[in-house]
Amino acid sequence: MMASAPVVLLCALLLTPALATVLFSPYKDVTVAFNWNTNELRSAVTGTVSPLSSALTASGANTVTLAFATGACGTENWAGISGIALSVSNVKALSAAGINYIISTGGANGAFTCTNDADFLTFVNRYNTKNLVGIDFDVEGGQTQVDIDNLVQRVKTAQAIFPNLRWSFTVASFGGTANPIVGTYGLMVLQSINKYNLQGYIINLMTMDYGSASPNNCVIGANGQCDMGQSAVQAAMALHSQYNIPYSQIEVTPMIGGNDSPGETFTIADVATVAHFAVTNGLAGVHIWSFDRDTDCPTGSATTTCNSYGQAGTLGFSKAFVASLPGGPVAPVPTLTPAPTPASTASVPTPASPSTILFSPYKDITVSFNWNTNVLQTAVTGSVTPLTTALTQSGAKTITLAFATGACGTENWAGVSSAALAAANVNALSAAGINYIISTGGANGAFTCNNDADFLTFVNRYNSKNLVGIDFDIEVGQSQADVDNLVQRVKAAQTIFPNLRWSFTVASFGGSANPIIGTSGLKVLQSIKAFNLQGYIINLMTMDYGSASPNNCVIGANGQCNMGQSAVQAAMALHSQYNIPYSQIEVTPMIGGNDTPDETFTIADVATVAQFAVVNGLAGVHTWSLDRDRDCAPGSATPMCNTYGQAGTLGFTKAFIASLAASPPVPSPTPSLAPTTPAPTPLPAACSQLYDQCGGQGWLGSTCCATGSVCTVRSVWYSQCLAPTASSPTPAPTPAPTPTPTPAPALTPTPAPKSSPTPAPTPSPTPAPTPSPTPAATAPTPTSQAPTPLAISCSGEWNQCGGTGWTGPSCCAPGLQCRFFSVWYSQCVKGASAPAPTPTSAPTSAPTPAPTPAPTPSKSPSPTPTTAATSAAPPLSSSGGASPPILFSPYKDASIYLNWNTYQMGVSLSGAQASLLSTLPQVPALSVTTWAFATGACGTETWGGVSGQMIAAANVQAWANAGQRYIVSTGGAQGAFTCGNDNDFLTFINRYNSRSLVGIDFDIEAGQTQADVDGLVQRVKVAQAVFPGLRWSFTVATLGGTAQPSLGYYGTMVMSSIARYALTGYYINLMAMDYGSSAGGNCIVSGTTGQCQMGLSAVQSAINLHKAYNLPYSQIEVTPMIGGNDTPDETFTIDDVSTLTKFAVQNGLGGLHMWSLDRDTDCPPGPASPTCNTYGQAGTLGFTKAFLSGLAATTKPFVALDAPDDVVTSALWASPSATRAAPLLGVLVGVPVGIVLGMLAFGAYRLRSKRAAVVVQQHIPK
Repeated sequence: MMASAPVVLLCALLLTPALATVLFSPYKDVTVAFNWNTNELRSAVTGTVSPLSSALTASGANTVTLAFATGACGTENWAGISGIALSVSNVKALSAAGINYIISTGGANGAFTCTNDADFLTFVNRYNTKNLVGIDFDVEGGQTQVDIDNLVQRVKTAQAIFPNLRWSFTVASFGGTANPIVGTYGLMVLQSINKYNLQGYIINLMTMDYGSASPNNCVIGANGQCDMGQSAVQAAMALHSQYNIPYSQIEVTPMIGGNDSPGETFTIADVATVAHFAVTNGLAGVHIWSFDRDTDCPTGSATTTCNSYGQAGTLGFSKAFVASLPGGPVAPVPTLTPAPTPASTASVPTPASPSTILFSPYKDITVSFNWNTNVLQTAVTGSVTPLTTALTQSGAKTITLAFATGACGTENWAGVSSAALAAANVNALSAAGINYIISTGGANGAFTCNNDADFLTFVNRYNSKNLVGIDFDIEVGQSQADVDNLVQRVKAAQTIFPNLRWSFTVASFGGSANPIIGTSGLKVLQSIKAFNLQGYIINLMTMDYGSASPNNCVIGANGQCNMGQSAVQAAMALHSQYNIPYSQIEVTPMIGGNDTPDETFTIADVATVAQFAVVNGLAGVHTWSLDRDRDCAPGSATPMCNTYGQAGTLGFTKAFIASLAASPPVPSPTPSLAPTTPAPTPLPAACSQLYDQCGGQGWLGSTCCATGSVCTVRSVWYSQCLAPTASSPTPAPTPAPTPTPTPAPALTPTPAPKSSPTPAPTPSPTPAPTPSPTPAATAPTPTSQAPTPLAISCSGEWNQCGGTGWTGPSCCAPGLQCRFFSVWYSQCVKGASAPAPTPTSAPTSAPTPAPTPAPTPSKSPSPTPTTAATSAAPPLSSSGGASPPILFSPYKDASIYLNWNTYQMGVSLSGAQASLLSTLPQVPALSVTTWAFATGACGTETWGGVSGQMIAAANVQAWANAGQRYIVSTGGAQGAFTCGNDNDFLTFINRYNSRSLVGIDFDIEAGQTQADVDGLVQRVKVAQAVFPGLRWSFTVATLGGTAQPSLGYYGTMVMSSIARYALTGYYINLMAMDYGSSAGGNCIVSGTTGQCQMGLSAVQSAINLHKAYNLPYSQIEVTPMIGGNDTPDETFTIDDVSTLTKFAVQNGLGGLHMWSLDRDTDCPPGPASPTCNTYGQAGTLGFTKAFLSGLAATTKPFVALDAPDDVVTSALWASPSATRAAPLLGVLVGVPVGIVLGMLAFGAYRLRSKRAAVVVQQHIPK
């Protein structure tokens, strides 16, 4: 028995097929050396804790298998860390570093399950980038056959969506004569693969921990122990022969060094054995368990952080496999070439040219700081805005953040933890393209650092592609030892971060003083000399000289310090006294009035300093401070304005930028221990070949196809070069043989193979069978999977019966039909002859029907007038069906009660802040909410300063899981939303896309140009083909009376753009609020109060738009502001809800909204508030409930409002407080006389008390 294995092996090795490229991807246990504060993957394999990407680069491997995600797909976690958090902190960093990766699930300590395709798509997309190689299922944690069947079915569906990914199943294995060679879980996997005829899979064998040295378990070596290399080979050969699985679909994963089973050691010699077999037979790949163990330690019990072998050297196993396996790691798509790593240098910088002088104003983070969210803000423009917004307005591209104090690694910012400040701002600055310097120390606190490890932690906390440098402001009594420590830290860090700049900021005189610097400056220069530091910068604080004496400053004509000339003198003196090149000198004046009375840095001084800086090539110029770059009257210095009064808002900043005639240099990606995101190098422009990828979100390769093929959209993630449509499809390539597991005898009672924290396999170079070419899709949808319906009873009335991602029943109970409303939602309703029931206060038989978006209208911008609602959705049968309910979706200001720790939306309607999702069930019928507002450029949009990525990560999946739908609204009164190209727009939409996304709204009111609006309309026109189920609305201000045009400036621009580009299927949402005054035809005026009647005015605004643009009511929406409006005396009441909902139902409006959900709680009348309605009579969520009730109610048809000169003359649209009897006669024909007389009597009574509507009609011009 012992001799048979080598004989078989010898025969196998005599075969010489062509050498294949074999994937090598070591497993990485994410918990080892994990940064639990930042969720960043790290490793200590090189002897010091460093980012995973750095350690991988040192090993030569460019693919890693991340282990393990456990739990249910879509809500999976990594040792308790959410999938979202781990993905956000690592996926882009790995991709930016050029590291390919596999996501491994399951493992020895937890199961991974997935019961539906929609959640699996969410799971895969969470980690999807160009560097995702595949998904691995490590099956060893107690999964049932049903669990494994589900995984196999998920893979089969996903292969069509992600054809370039590899799909592997990792199972325990014997390495001897055992038949079957795999254990119970392996047999379950093979059974499921056979049952569902899965192709293109990979089986990854855990060739480790055989249990005991017996021929059944392993190949016995000369020492009587398992020969781990030969046993791995034997396992692969046995799987191949027992189950007819091609070698190209087999991988092996040994555990390097000492295994968990005593006496089992995988050696460097075993690497050669396994690699030779893998190459010769074309295995799909080889992995190792694990990357963190690839460092030596003495023989002993197995550990997670070293190999218990001691003879391989640091990364010895990884380097040996990389060298032995030809071709190296395989990427699923062509790998981008990373930017060349700059050579490490610590030499003195070359003198700057005028085009490379850095300008970076200081920002005191405490000024205007948001102490709830930790977001940096400023009021320099006159109102508090995110720092990024103000910097964009100023033209500055770099900012110096001041000050971090305390000990490195545990530093704080005025009491705010470093982790909190970094989390809230670093990504936002980077996303906005703002470069930044981290400044430490300052006048109010010291910064110290006594070891390199903590300094590395400090730097990496703020590191991104936009980090320019680190500054040390030395001015509060640090000792010589403290300064020495900082200089030594810098010297060590320069080799790790060669592209960062390192500056020391010290107080300075500006006159004849020698030395020109004070005590702290002398300590710095002494330390720099003692440790021979190169490449440093000295930044002189040219301010607050104390008194106007020649020693202190250059005296001006007025007998005071000339601040511009004094700054120049300081730089010249430092250069001459210490022989420091100008290219290593910076100056920082304090703009406007200084702390020292009579010292004022003026706009004229800007020109003096800038000219000197340019001519002499200074390293940079700063100002103290950005927040002070705002005029105020002369007086004592303040942190909020300049006490100069003659510069204008951001005047000093703009003057320096203009005078230096340069944009701040953007640092090239730093080859540091922290992940960076350099701009990818474009791929060659050669066209893709037949069946190759040619497009999809994130695709950076060729978008053209070779002659004879066309680029065909398969999903938003993937387009493929396929043969053009012909009379018959091109046959698909013959699939690889399906493995047919032979019935396996029961395992002998030898110890079952066990595994260490199990690694997961990586998909092989064997692609999934290529689908037959299909005609190019004209309207591709975001996903193309078809989830398998659950075998359960049919849906009841008003329940869901279909839609993308729906896995419930697709049939309806007897008497109902499944009515299509959108690609996301179909609902069981009665036939057209049966009116929808009026919901009661406590429904028992069925839930209250949720308001569902009306089907996307397909009318042209100028359709024939119509008074009935139209629908783009075809009826499911000739019998028709119930009219779709009108969409109701209240606006939710995302910034109000946002949880600034989790970025989940919150609300406080009952006095206590709570999650919005936990509050919505209080109104079961409310199923759609409009999130407001995303601003900025699409793709890098923000929400009140929070990145779109963070808002999406915290809310999208949670809302989808809760069954709550949402509209994403952009723009608004506080910021514009713009989009210059379709790719960024696709990124924007996909960020929020889920089965719960209803549509995108563009609120146009904050300074957009006609070109901006044109851009949005063009984006929508292209996107409608990609997302046919989404609704697209434009929200604009309107008047609500007789004044014409009723649309304002922005509304007119929108309608002009829609006509120009022939956009169809859009909605116009009218902001029926804040009319300004009741005069001039702005609104419908009450004859009793003389104020705007807000309900009637909202109705009138819709009528005006309908008539002016011949726009169907089905494409018109209305949004009132509930309760007290910003305009005094304008109040939208509960009665107004009735008026508006009646009109909406009878004319088939496209939808109703309200501003805002946060205001739907009572407070006394007074100035408008964002958190209550200043109406006081509705009750908590009273308006929301009234709208839903009004829209759901069955009402008798009313007289159409299409008379040539009607304004709102009918009491049918009036609330009880403004009833008019006369028009009722036309409606009540055929009603019993007694009822008519009774109603007329009631109307006469109302006429005596309130004559509002009559007065309105009397004042309507004919």
